[in-house]
Amino acid sequence: MQDELQRFEKELDARLGSLLDQLSALDAEVQSLTAQIIDLRESRLFGDHRATYTGPYFAHLPDPTVTSEKKSSSRLPSEGLTVEAPPPPTDPQAELKTLYRRLARRYHPDLARNETERIHNTEQMTAINQAFAIGDLRALRLLAGVYVPSSLPDQIRPTRHLTELEQVQEQLRQVQTQLNRLQALPIVKLSLEAKLARRQGRSLLSEMVTDLHRKLARKTAERDYLRSQLDHAKPA
Repeated sequence: MQDELQRFEKELDARLGSLLDQLSALDAEVQSLTAQIIDLRESRLFGDHRATYTGPYFAHLPDPTVTSEKKSSSRLPSEGLTVEAPPPPTDPQAELKTLYRRLARRYHPDLARNETERIHNTEQMTAINQAFAIGDLRALRLLAGVYVPSSLPDQIRPTRHLTELEQVQEQLRQVQTQLNRLQALPIVKLSLEAKLARRQGRSLLSEMVTDLHRKLARKTAERDYLRSQLDHAKPA
């Protein structure tokens, strides 16, 4: 199942990856422009007494009340699940970027097939963005490792001697736990929908490509409109 998921992710990345990257860049630019416009207008009206805003459009702005230590301890959706960390990489910064890219595409809100998945993906992306922003490699490893376990433990380390039957039962329990985690992934559900579409003579990924092009056009128009608003709002 993990091998099949990896193959699907490669196909998804090849077909939709660049479009999702463009959409993410536009989303970030729209949020930044929106924040600038509101900040400029508030400054004109209230000067130093302007209000302080929080929310997704202002997530890129530093919060002076939150220290790096507090950010590092922020609760992740997967908190409480233990995953054995891989050995330290030769280039932590490269691993940070690689994990972020993989997770950002896996949980991109525009890949959601319904509102429930969109909410879940948005929550995951919030945690992913926070971890990446402060360079928290451990958090990204945790997010990646919990939802896609890389392999089974090499051996069971019981606190007491287990019979052969008990060892097999424990291994089966671990396999079932990993299967349950995989089946809960939105991208696994998406791969199943893609299979069903192929049986119906459709290409789900092609339909998604078309949909992403429409979203890119709308987001580009929104970005351009905000740019013009900001240009007019700035003092001559």
